[in-house]
Amino acid sequence: LTSESGERLSIVLPAEDVADVGTMNRFIDAVQDMAPAATGRPVIERGVGGVVVASFQQAMAFALTAIAIVLLVMLQSLRHAMLVLVPLGLAVLFTLALGVLLDAPLNMANILVMPLIFGLGVDGGVHVVERYRGEGGVAHLMHSSTPRAVVLSALTTVGAFAALALSPHAGTASIGFLLAVSVSLLLAFTVFLLPVLLSWVSEPAPSARGRPAA
Repeated sequence: LTSESGERLSIVLPAEDVADVGTMNRFIDAVQDMAPAATGRPVIERGVGGVVVASFQQAMAFALTAIAIVLLVMLQSLRHAMLVLVPLGLAVLFTLALGVLLDAPLNMANILVMPLIFGLGVDGGVHVVERYRGEGGVAHLMHSSTPRAVVLSALTTVGAFAALALSPHAGTASIGFLLAVSVSLLLAFTVFLLPVLLSWVSEPAPSARGRPAA
């Protein structure tokens, strides 16, 4: 195509499938090496993807920092604050791993799941740690109402996100699926792993035994 001023429009098509990020980047770099001002859908998608990734990193950093500060102020214990964060970190890692295994990788829609995991999972850990400190040990904790409350709360959340996973919209369905998986993992780590970690690295003060939990 040639304009009235003599400028020509050149269309370059990739020989490989640019759905793969690495292939797309190589294609864009090769074209822009010859025509730095070249643009098109792959260029736009890479630019938008870069913005999304940068925003994701900021959201993760802000969420983790804010939650850590609140935990330190609330629990008055660096050790217990770090223990509350353990199930959150493991849930993120296992969600990413299962996403790969189940062919549900992160995309520009469901990437928001990662910072949401911290907000959705921290309350269960706080309840477990506070009841542990109030009851005087893991045995008392596990026989209290707190584990049941955490389980019921998490299951209702899983049910809500599982309903989203049935959405005909692919982006919404992927968000619901990953959130249902992540909250299920949070439940397992909070109810089963966190009490074990508490028994290994922390013992409540003798004065805490018998004190009613909030």
